[in-house]
Amino acid sequence: MEIALWILVGLTSINTILLYAIFRTTDDTERNTKHL
Repeated sequence: MEIALWILVGLTSINTILLYAIFRTTDDTERNTKHL
């Protein structure tokens, strides 16, 4: 049971990091587009 919990926590962390990375890239793209 504990192992499953750790896997769940790990997956959640990875998803959070991925979402954060995606949002940061979108922000950067929007800024670059505005500059153009």
